[in-house]
Amino acid sequence: MAVTTEANRTAELTTDGVETSYDFDMLIYDESHVDVYFKATGGSYAQLALNTDYGVIFTELGGTVTTSGFTAPLVAGTLLIIRDIPDTQQTNWLYLDNHSEVQHQNDFDRAVIRILQLLEQIERSPKFAIHSQTTDINFPEPVANQIIGWNGAADDLENKTPAGEVPPTVTNFDDLGDVDVDSPAVGDMVQWDGSSWKKIANASLSYFEIVKSGNTPGDNGNCRFIISGTKLIIEARTGGAWVGTRWKHTIA
Repeated sequence: MAVTTEANRTAELTTDGVETSYDFDMLIYDESHVDVYFKATGGSYAQLALNTDYGVIFTELGGTVTTSGFTAPLVAGTLLIIRDIPDTQQTNWLYLDNHSEVQHQNDFDRAVIRILQLLEQIERSPKFAIHSQTTDINFPEPVANQIIGWNGAADDLENKTPAGEVPPTVTNFDDLGDVDVDSPAVGDMVQWDGSSWKKIANASLSYFEIVKSGNTPGDNGNCRFIISGTKLIIEARTGGAWVGTRWKHTIA
């Protein structure tokens, strides 16, 4: 035989709840050399199981996938048949062995089919244009909730926090590099939100509270600085209310 086509898969075949047989024109040597995928209308592709969901009938240069005798006719959707022969050498030629013409032909055909399988996979992969000079690009290791993008030099890929996402928690407050501070601006700071440290941009405060050791914000015993008109005033938290103290300072 010979490999007369570069096709390594069928087009999407229509299923209708009635048809049970689907032909393919790809040379194979065993019924396990095709993978069958089915997608009901509006659904996603899932692989079917040989001898459970379907069987394979051979022809000279291809075959037929049939659900008859295995399962009910497939409901409305699409079916895809993909050739998948093992990437192994099946023949062990011995010295002065009887060199079968058919076996030679089969081995050559298998080699070509393996090349076609690789080409089919490559064609489904992202790749640069043929004239591109970009090489040695490596994917970074996965990081939860991040996306992949070009680095600042546009010569490799890196993990990035999606735009608009909340900056990550500070795991070591002595190392503020743990906070997302890309393009910092005057007034940026980190703030405790009750569960983690977050970066906030262009902070503007109406008052500044000093929390007594062991207290939380708003507890009695704390104090705060507040601007009232032209005065900077210190207030004390007493009896669940902020009470002005005698300390005042003119600022304008």
